[in-house]
Amino acid sequence: MAVDNIDSIMKNAGMNTVGNTEKPAEPKQETVTETKKEDVQANSEKTETKQTTESVNWLESFSKATGREIKDEEEVKNLLKASDEYSTVKAKVEEYEKMIAEKDKALQDYYNPMTYFANEQQYTINQILKKNPELNYNVVNRIVTTNLGDMADKDVLILNEVLTAKGAFDEGVVDRIITKKYGLNVNKDELDEEGLRDYKAQEWIMKKDADKARSELTKLLEVDKPQAIDPIASKKAQEEANNKQFVENKMKWDAFTDNFIKKFEKFNVEYALDDKQKDTFTFGVDDKFKAVLKEKLPLIAASNNKDVNNPNDVNALLEMVHKDFLWLNKESMFKTLREDIVSKLTEEEFKKYHNPKKPSTGDTTPLRTSDEERLNQTTRDKMLEDFGIKRKK
Repeated sequence: MAVDNIDSIMKNAGMNTVGNTEKPAEPKQETVTETKKEDVQANSEKTETKQTTESVNWLESFSKATGREIKDEEEVKNLLKASDEYSTVKAKVEEYEKMIAEKDKALQDYYNPMTYFANEQQYTINQILKKNPELNYNVVNRIVTTNLGDMADKDVLILNEVLTAKGAFDEGVVDRIITKKYGLNVNKDELDEEGLRDYKAQEWIMKKDADKARSELTKLLEVDKPQAIDPIASKKAQEEANNKQFVENKMKWDAFTDNFIKKFEKFNVEYALDDKQKDTFTFGVDDKFKAVLKEKLPLIAASNNKDVNNPNDVNALLEMVHKDFLWLNKESMFKTLREDIVSKLTEEEFKKYHNPKKPSTGDTTPLRTSDEERLNQTTRDKMLEDFGIKRKK
Protein backbone atom coordinates (compact mmCIF):
# COMPACT_ATOMS: atom_id res chain seq x y z
CA MET A 1 0.00 0.00 0.00
CA ALA A 2 1.38 3.46 -0.86
CA VAL A 3 2.20 5.94 1.90
CA ASP A 4 0.41 8.69 -0.02
CA ASN A 5 -2.89 7.06 0.63
CA ILE A 6 -2.56 6.99 4.44
CA ASP A 7 -4.48 10.19 4.99
CA SER A 8 -7.28 8.91 2.92
CA ILE A 9 -7.30 5.64 4.79
CA MET A 10 -7.15 7.31 8.21
CA LYS A 11 -9.86 9.76 7.23
CA ASN A 12 -12.07 6.89 6.34
CA ALA A 13 -11.21 5.36 9.70
CA GLY A 14 -12.23 8.54 11.53
CA MET A 15 -8.87 10.35 11.70
CA ASN A 16 -8.42 13.85 10.23
CA THR A 17 -4.77 13.66 9.98
CA VAL A 18 -2.17 11.20 10.89
CA GLY A 19 -1.89 11.11 14.68
CA ASN A 20 -5.28 12.78 15.21
CA THR A 21 -8.34 10.62 15.66
CA GLU A 22 -11.90 11.82 14.96
CA LYS A 23 -14.89 10.32 16.53
CA PRO A 24 -17.02 8.56 14.07
CA ALA A 25 -20.25 10.39 13.31
CA GLU A 26 -23.24 9.17 15.34
CA PRO A 27 -26.15 7.85 13.39
CA LYS A 28 -29.06 10.34 12.97
CA GLN A 29 -32.15 9.50 15.09
CA GLU A 30 -34.22 12.44 13.95
CA THR A 31 -36.08 10.69 11.21
CA VAL A 32 -36.89 7.73 13.37
CA THR A 33 -38.17 9.91 16.26
CA GLU A 34 -40.38 12.06 14.03
CA THR A 35 -41.78 8.98 12.48
CA LYS A 36 -42.77 7.55 15.89
CA LYS A 37 -44.45 10.82 16.96
CA GLU A 38 -46.46 10.90 13.80
CA ASP A 39 -47.48 7.27 14.39
CA VAL A 40 -48.57 8.00 17.99
CA GLN A 41 -50.58 11.04 16.88
CA ALA A 42 -52.20 9.07 14.13
CA ASN A 43 -53.02 6.24 16.49
CA SER A 44 -54.47 8.73 19.02
CA GLU A 45 -56.67 10.32 16.37
CA LYS A 46 -57.83 6.91 15.26
CA THR A 47 -58.68 5.98 18.87
CA GLU A 48 -60.62 9.22 19.44
CA THR A 49 -62.45 8.79 16.16
CA LYS A 50 -63.30 5.22 17.11
CA GLN A 51 -64.53 6.31 20.57
CA THR A 52 -66.58 9.14 19.08
CA THR A 53 -68.10 6.78 16.56
CA GLU A 54 -68.89 4.26 19.27
CA SER A 55 -70.44 7.04 21.42
CA VAL A 56 -72.59 8.22 18.53
CA ASN A 57 -73.66 4.68 17.73
CA TRP A 58 -74.54 4.08 21.41
CA LEU A 59 -76.67 7.25 21.63
CA GLU A 60 -78.43 6.34 18.40
CA SER A 61 -79.20 2.86 19.72
CA PHE A 62 -80.43 4.30 23.00
CA SER A 63 -82.62 6.82 21.16
CA LYS A 64 -84.19 4.06 19.09
CA ALA A 65 -84.76 1.90 22.16
CA THR A 66 -86.44 4.70 24.14
CA GLY A 67 -88.33 6.17 21.21
CA ARG A 68 -86.96 9.66 21.76
CA GLU A 69 -84.05 11.65 20.45
CA ILE A 70 -81.09 11.71 22.84
CA LYS A 71 -78.57 14.47 22.17
CA ASP A 72 -75.77 13.66 24.59
CA GLU A 73 -74.75 11.63 27.61
CA GLU A 74 -75.86 14.40 29.97
CA GLU A 75 -79.40 13.96 28.84
CA VAL A 76 -79.12 10.23 29.52
CA LYS A 77 -77.96 11.00 33.07
CA ASN A 78 -80.93 13.28 33.57
CA LEU A 79 -83.25 10.56 32.31
CA LEU A 80 -81.80 8.03 34.72
CA LYS A 81 -82.11 10.54 37.57
CA ALA A 82 -85.71 11.24 36.60
CA SER A 83 -86.33 7.48 36.53
CA ASP A 84 -85.17 7.17 40.12
CA GLU A 85 -87.34 10.11 41.16
CA TYR A 86 -90.30 8.60 39.28
CA SER A 87 -90.08 5.45 41.38
CA THR A 88 -90.28 7.53 44.55
CA VAL A 89 -93.15 9.65 43.24
CA LYS A 90 -95.00 6.57 41.99
CA ALA A 91 -94.77 4.96 45.42
CA LYS A 92 -96.21 8.11 47.03
CA VAL A 93 -99.00 8.32 44.44
CA GLU A 94 -99.94 4.70 45.08
CA GLU A 95 -99.96 5.40 48.82
CA TYR A 96 -102.21 8.44 48.30
CA GLU A 97 -104.54 6.48 46.00
CA LYS A 98 -104.91 3.80 48.65
CA MET A 99 -105.59 6.43 51.29
CA ILE A 100 -108.19 8.13 49.06
CA ALA A 101 -109.91 4.80 48.38
CA GLU A 102 -110.09 4.07 52.11
CA LYS A 103 -111.49 7.52 52.85
CA ASP A 104 -113.98 7.17 50.01
CA LYS A 105 -115.14 3.83 51.41
CA ALA A 106 -115.47 5.32 54.89
CA LEU A 107 -117.40 8.27 53.46
CA GLN A 108 -119.78 5.98 51.57
CA ASP A 109 -120.35 3.93 54.72
CA TYR A 110 -121.02 7.13 56.66
CA TYR A 111 -123.71 8.18 54.17
CA ASN A 112 -125.23 4.66 53.99
CA PRO A 113 -127.83 4.24 56.77
CA MET A 114 -127.77 0.44 56.44
CA THR A 115 -124.23 0.32 57.85
CA TYR A 116 -125.66 1.16 61.28
CA PHE A 117 -127.67 -2.09 61.38
CA ALA A 118 -126.54 -5.69 61.51
CA ASN A 119 -128.74 -6.59 58.53
CA GLU A 120 -131.91 -5.57 56.69
CA GLN A 121 -134.09 -7.51 59.14
CA GLN A 122 -132.78 -5.49 62.08
CA TYR A 123 -133.43 -2.31 60.12
CA THR A 124 -137.01 -3.44 59.37
CA ILE A 125 -137.63 -4.26 63.05
CA ASN A 126 -136.30 -0.87 64.07
CA GLN A 127 -138.47 1.02 61.58
CA ILE A 128 -141.63 -0.92 62.51
CA LEU A 129 -141.16 -0.20 66.21
CA LYS A 130 -140.25 3.40 65.47
CA LYS A 131 -143.58 3.93 63.69
CA ASN A 132 -145.53 1.66 66.06
CA PRO A 133 -143.97 1.87 69.54
CA GLU A 134 -147.00 0.10 71.10
CA LEU A 135 -146.10 -3.23 69.44
CA ASN A 136 -144.37 -6.07 71.26
CA TYR A 137 -140.68 -6.29 70.30
CA ASN A 138 -140.44 -10.12 70.50
CA VAL A 139 -143.53 -10.59 68.34
CA VAL A 140 -142.29 -8.09 65.75
CA ASN A 141 -138.98 -9.92 65.68
CA ARG A 142 -140.76 -13.25 64.98
CA ILE A 143 -142.88 -11.69 62.23
CA VAL A 144 -139.85 -10.23 60.48
CA THR A 145 -137.68 -13.34 60.77
CA THR A 146 -140.40 -15.89 59.86
CA ASN A 147 -141.98 -16.67 56.51
CA LEU A 148 -145.64 -15.86 57.09
CA GLY A 149 -146.64 -17.76 53.94
CA ASP A 150 -145.35 -21.02 55.36
CA MET A 151 -146.81 -20.47 58.84
CA ALA A 152 -149.91 -22.41 59.98
CA ASP A 153 -153.16 -20.47 60.14
CA LYS A 154 -153.49 -20.85 63.92
CA ASP A 155 -149.90 -19.63 64.44
CA VAL A 156 -150.61 -16.55 62.31
CA LEU A 157 -153.69 -15.82 64.40
CA ILE A 158 -151.66 -16.27 67.60
CA LEU A 159 -149.03 -13.77 66.42
CA ASN A 160 -151.70 -11.29 65.40
CA GLU A 161 -153.38 -11.69 68.80
CA VAL A 162 -150.25 -11.10 70.88
CA LEU A 163 -148.76 -8.38 68.63
CA THR A 164 -149.86 -5.65 71.01
CA ALA A 165 -149.29 -7.65 74.19
CA LYS A 166 -147.37 -5.86 76.92
CA GLY A 167 -144.54 -7.79 78.48
CA ALA A 168 -144.41 -11.60 78.62
CA PHE A 169 -147.33 -13.86 77.72
CA ASP A 170 -148.22 -17.57 77.70
CA GLU A 171 -148.58 -18.61 74.07
CA GLY A 172 -150.32 -21.86 75.11
CA VAL A 173 -153.11 -19.87 76.72
CA VAL A 174 -153.56 -17.83 73.54
CA ASP A 175 -153.65 -21.05 71.52
CA ARG A 176 -156.46 -22.38 73.73
CA ILE A 177 -158.42 -19.14 73.37
CA ILE A 178 -158.27 -19.29 69.57
CA THR A 179 -159.19 -22.97 69.53
CA LYS A 180 -162.29 -22.32 71.65
CA LYS A 181 -163.14 -19.22 69.63
CA TYR A 182 -163.48 -21.24 66.46
CA GLY A 183 -165.00 -24.27 68.14
CA LEU A 184 -162.13 -26.56 67.35
CA ASN A 185 -161.58 -27.81 70.92
CA VAL A 186 -163.24 -31.16 70.17
CA ASN A 187 -162.06 -34.59 69.19
CA LYS A 188 -162.47 -34.72 65.48
CA ASP A 189 -162.56 -38.52 65.40
CA GLU A 190 -165.59 -38.63 67.66
CA LEU A 191 -167.71 -36.29 65.52
CA ASP A 192 -170.60 -37.59 63.48
CA GLU A 193 -171.21 -36.54 59.94
CA GLU A 194 -173.05 -33.38 60.91
CA GLY A 195 -170.47 -32.47 63.55
CA LEU A 196 -167.68 -33.04 61.06
CA ARG A 197 -169.31 -30.65 58.62
CA ASP A 198 -169.53 -28.03 61.36
CA TYR A 199 -165.90 -28.63 62.27
CA LYS A 200 -164.81 -28.04 58.67
CA ALA A 201 -166.93 -24.90 58.50
CA GLN A 202 -165.18 -23.55 61.57
CA GLU A 203 -161.78 -24.37 60.04
CA TRP A 204 -162.79 -22.43 56.95
CA ILE A 205 -163.75 -19.41 59.07
CA MET A 206 -160.44 -19.63 60.90
CA LYS A 207 -158.54 -19.86 57.61
CA LYS A 208 -160.38 -16.80 56.31
CA ASP A 209 -159.46 -14.80 59.41
CA ALA A 210 -155.88 -16.10 59.28
CA ASP A 211 -155.51 -14.96 55.65
CA LYS A 212 -156.72 -11.50 56.62
CA ALA A 213 -154.31 -11.39 59.58
CA ARG A 214 -151.47 -12.65 57.36
CA SER A 215 -152.17 -9.85 54.87
CA GLU A 216 -152.12 -7.19 57.59
CA LEU A 217 -148.91 -8.52 59.08
CA THR A 218 -147.31 -8.59 55.64
CA LYS A 219 -148.19 -4.90 55.15
CA LEU A 220 -146.45 -4.22 58.44
CA LEU A 221 -143.25 -5.52 56.85
CA GLU A 222 -143.46 -3.02 53.98
CA VAL A 223 -140.62 -0.73 55.01
CA ASP A 224 -138.70 1.31 52.47
CA LYS A 225 -135.03 0.44 52.43
CA PRO A 226 -132.81 3.54 52.47
CA GLN A 227 -130.47 4.11 49.57
CA ALA A 228 -126.82 4.94 50.07
CA ILE A 229 -126.16 8.61 49.43
CA ASP A 230 -123.32 9.64 47.16
CA PRO A 231 -122.02 12.77 48.93
CA ILE A 232 -120.43 14.19 45.78
CA ALA A 233 -123.55 13.64 43.67
CA SER A 234 -125.72 14.94 46.50
CA LYS A 235 -123.61 18.08 46.80
CA LYS A 236 -123.74 18.62 43.05
CA ALA A 237 -127.52 18.18 43.00
CA GLN A 238 -127.87 20.64 45.89
CA GLU A 239 -125.68 23.18 44.10
CA GLU A 240 -127.78 22.83 40.94
CA ALA A 241 -130.97 23.32 42.95
CA ASN A 242 -129.49 26.38 44.68
CA ASN A 243 -128.37 27.86 41.36
CA LYS A 244 -131.80 27.30 39.85
CA GLN A 245 -133.47 28.96 42.83
CA PHE A 246 -130.96 31.84 42.66
CA VAL A 247 -131.67 32.49 38.96
CA GLU A 248 -135.44 32.40 39.46
CA ASN A 249 -135.26 34.68 42.49
CA LYS A 250 -132.92 37.11 40.72
CA MET A 251 -135.31 37.42 37.80
CA LYS A 252 -138.07 38.50 40.20
CA TRP A 253 -135.79 41.08 41.81
CA ASP A 254 -134.70 42.32 38.37
CA ALA A 255 -138.31 43.19 37.57
CA PHE A 256 -138.80 44.80 40.99
CA THR A 257 -135.63 46.89 40.62
CA ASP A 258 -136.62 48.12 37.15
CA ASN A 259 -139.94 49.41 38.50
CA PHE A 260 -138.29 50.94 41.56
CA ILE A 261 -135.66 52.83 39.54
CA LYS A 262 -138.34 54.43 37.35
CA LYS A 263 -139.81 56.06 40.46
CA PHE A 264 -136.54 56.75 42.28
CA GLU A 265 -135.91 60.21 40.80
CA LYS A 266 -135.26 62.18 43.96
CA PHE A 267 -134.30 61.68 47.58
CA ASN A 268 -135.91 63.74 50.34
CA VAL A 269 -134.17 64.69 53.58
CA GLU A 270 -136.22 66.21 56.37
CA TYR A 271 -134.59 68.64 58.79
CA ALA A 272 -135.63 71.28 61.33
CA LEU A 273 -134.44 74.89 61.48
CA ASP A 274 -135.66 75.08 65.06
CA ASP A 275 -137.73 73.00 67.45
CA LYS A 276 -141.00 74.03 65.84
CA GLN A 277 -140.47 74.36 62.12
CA LYS A 278 -139.48 71.42 59.86
CA ASP A 279 -138.45 71.55 56.25
CA THR A 280 -137.58 69.07 53.48
CA PHE A 281 -134.51 69.09 51.30
CA THR A 282 -134.70 67.30 47.92
CA PHE A 283 -131.68 65.78 46.23
CA GLY A 284 -131.81 64.33 42.71
CA VAL A 285 -130.73 60.73 42.03
CA ASP A 286 -128.10 60.53 39.29
CA ASP A 287 -128.04 57.96 36.45
CA LYS A 288 -124.74 56.48 37.65
CA PHE A 289 -126.26 55.43 40.98
CA LYS A 290 -129.29 54.01 39.17
CA ALA A 291 -127.06 51.89 36.92
CA VAL A 292 -125.19 50.44 39.91
CA LEU A 293 -128.48 49.87 41.71
CA LYS A 294 -129.94 48.02 38.71
CA GLU A 295 -126.95 45.65 38.67
CA LYS A 296 -126.27 45.11 42.37
CA LEU A 297 -129.68 45.09 44.08
CA PRO A 298 -130.99 41.88 42.41
CA LEU A 299 -127.67 40.11 43.07
CA ILE A 300 -127.61 41.05 46.75
CA ALA A 301 -131.28 40.14 47.21
CA ALA A 302 -131.00 36.75 45.44
CA SER A 303 -127.68 35.88 47.11
CA ASN A 304 -129.24 36.43 50.55
CA ASN A 305 -132.39 34.50 49.54
CA LYS A 306 -134.67 37.51 50.08
CA ASP A 307 -138.32 37.13 49.10
CA VAL A 308 -139.63 39.87 46.81
CA ASN A 309 -143.16 39.20 48.13
CA ASN A 310 -142.11 39.67 51.75
CA PRO A 311 -142.61 43.34 52.80
CA ASN A 312 -139.98 43.03 55.55
CA ASP A 313 -137.34 41.87 53.05
CA VAL A 314 -138.26 44.64 50.60
CA ASN A 315 -138.18 47.38 53.26
CA ALA A 316 -134.83 46.15 54.61
CA LEU A 317 -133.25 46.30 51.14
CA LEU A 318 -134.70 49.73 50.33
CA GLU A 319 -133.38 51.04 53.65
CA MET A 320 -129.96 49.74 52.64
CA VAL A 321 -130.31 51.53 49.28
CA HIS A 322 -131.14 54.84 50.99
CA LYS A 323 -128.20 54.51 53.38
CA ASP A 324 -125.82 53.73 50.51
CA PHE A 325 -127.11 56.73 48.56
CA LEU A 326 -126.59 59.03 51.54
CA TRP A 327 -123.10 57.69 52.15
CA LEU A 328 -121.96 57.95 48.53
CA ASN A 329 -123.33 61.49 48.14
CA LYS A 330 -122.71 62.76 51.66
CA GLU A 331 -120.25 65.50 50.72
CA SER A 332 -122.30 67.09 47.93
CA MET A 333 -125.54 66.61 49.85
CA PHE A 334 -124.19 68.22 53.02
CA LYS A 335 -122.81 71.14 51.05
CA THR A 336 -126.08 71.75 49.20
CA LEU A 337 -128.11 71.21 52.37
CA ARG A 338 -125.92 73.68 54.25
CA GLU A 339 -126.34 76.28 51.56
CA ASP A 340 -130.10 75.74 51.59
CA ILE A 341 -130.31 76.07 55.38
CA VAL A 342 -128.13 79.21 55.48
CA SER A 343 -130.08 80.77 52.64
CA LYS A 344 -133.33 80.28 54.51
CA LEU A 345 -131.81 81.52 57.78
CA THR A 346 -130.47 84.69 56.19
CA GLU A 347 -133.82 85.22 54.48
CA GLU A 348 -135.58 84.95 57.82
CA GLU A 349 -133.11 87.28 59.43
CA PHE A 350 -133.65 89.78 56.61
CA LYS A 351 -137.43 89.65 56.96
CA LYS A 352 -137.09 89.94 60.72
CA TYR A 353 -135.12 93.15 60.65
CA HIS A 354 -136.30 94.75 57.41
CA ASN A 355 -139.49 95.52 55.65
CA PRO A 356 -139.31 93.73 52.33
CA LYS A 357 -141.94 96.09 50.93
CA LYS A 358 -140.69 97.92 47.88
CA PRO A 359 -140.67 101.72 47.99
CA SER A 360 -143.46 103.53 46.13
CA THR A 361 -142.67 104.94 42.71
CA GLY A 362 -143.76 108.39 43.85
CA ASP A 363 -141.08 108.57 46.51
CA THR A 364 -138.03 110.22 44.96
CA THR A 365 -136.01 110.26 48.16
CA PRO A 366 -132.70 108.50 47.50
CA LEU A 367 -132.20 105.25 49.38
CA ARG A 368 -129.64 105.40 52.12
CA THR A 369 -128.13 102.59 54.12
CA SER A 370 -128.81 103.10 57.79
CA ASP A 371 -126.50 101.94 60.53
CA GLU A 372 -128.95 99.14 61.34
CA GLU A 373 -128.99 97.93 57.74
CA ARG A 374 -125.23 97.94 57.57
CA LEU A 375 -125.10 95.92 60.80
CA ASN A 376 -127.58 93.40 59.40
CA GLN A 377 -125.62 93.11 56.18
CA THR A 378 -122.43 92.53 58.12
CA THR A 379 -124.19 89.83 60.14
CA ARG A 380 -125.39 88.04 57.00
CA ASP A 381 -121.91 88.19 55.46
CA LYS A 382 -120.44 86.73 58.63
CA MET A 383 -122.95 83.85 58.58
CA LEU A 384 -122.18 83.09 54.96
CA GLU A 385 -118.46 83.14 55.70
CA ASP A 386 -118.86 80.84 58.73
CA PHE A 387 -120.70 78.29 56.61
CA GLY A 388 -118.18 78.56 53.78
CA ILE A 389 -120.67 79.93 51.27
CA LYS A 390 -119.59 82.43 48.72
CA ARG A 391 -121.86 85.40 48.40
CA LYS A 392 -123.35 85.93 44.99
CA LYS A 393 -122.41 89.22 43.39
